[in-house]
Amino acid sequence: MSWDTLENTGIYKQPDDINEVDESTSKTFTINFKGPYDTLESRSKSLKKGDEIETGKCANSWVLRRVAGDHGILSILCAPPENTTTVGQSTARDTFKEVWSIHSARNDVSIFGYCGDTNSTAQRAPLEAWMKEPDGEVAKGFQYYDSHEALQSLGGATLEVAKKIAKGIDSVIRFYAVITRKRFYHQPPPDCMANLGFVDTPPTPPSGRIEDTDSQTGEVKKTRSAPGGLSSIISSYQWLKMQDDCDEDQNGDWIRIESWWGIAKTTNNQSPWDTDLYGPNRWDMPYSGSGGSGS
Repeated sequence: MSWDTLENTGIYKQPDDINEVDESTSKTFTINFKGPYDTLESRSKSLKKGDEIETGKCANSWVLRRVAGDHGILSILCAPPENTTTVGQSTARDTFKEVWSIHSARNDVSIFGYCGDTNSTAQRAPLEAWMKEPDGEVAKGFQYYDSHEALQSLGGATLEVAKKIAKGIDSVIRFYAVITRKRFYHQPPPDCMANLGFVDTPPTPPSGRIEDTDSQTGEVKKTRSAPGGLSSIISSYQWLKMQDDCDEDQNGDWIRIESWWGIAKTTNNQSPWDTDLYGPNRWDMPYSGSGGSGS
């Protein structure tokens, strides 16, 4: 039985509806029904979240309390229905609130991170050979004996890195930039766990502005700013998708949280996340030497 057909049930809609905006800036409606307690109890047991109580007002939660004369009052807290766009069998739900944030995460990088694969960069192989030199006096002069018992000397960038190692430095502090997007829904979001572990660029808000809209009318309820400089930060880093979670909050709404970790690009390294390990065709595990499926 629909809630707009109450003839001969003894249940009467009360004229004291409450319209309000909750702490998440979502519009809510409280609709009260009075009638025989047993009848209201029976109907409340069959009530499901999302049931339309009135046009544009869907049940979110409800409370039944007993009043005098074996009667009761059923208070139903409603919210606007989610807008949906159906393509085939999939349904995309709109958010009613979106929040962006940015912070840093410490990343201690090995001193060998200064080594490269060109002659102009520090070389790891001679560094490790020098570190394994058993003769302390030889190693003290930044020299080592190679496999042919020939004495070799470190030089250039390799020597500069060796001097840091000699001081006991084995790592250097760096930071990932971490961008997080939180989207709020009245119904479970359509998907999650998307692109995790892959190079993936965060979709920034247009012009750095975020608009919270009414999910029924599309009316903008509140406009907020995204973190300053977000667009330029995104373009200066390469990003790895690290989080895509979905959870229900205590009000029965849903939140999807996505995070990306970024490494700053440099002139010599426009892809700091190794594409063999994190790219669209990353290596399979175990690796057979024939590329990867991206799984």
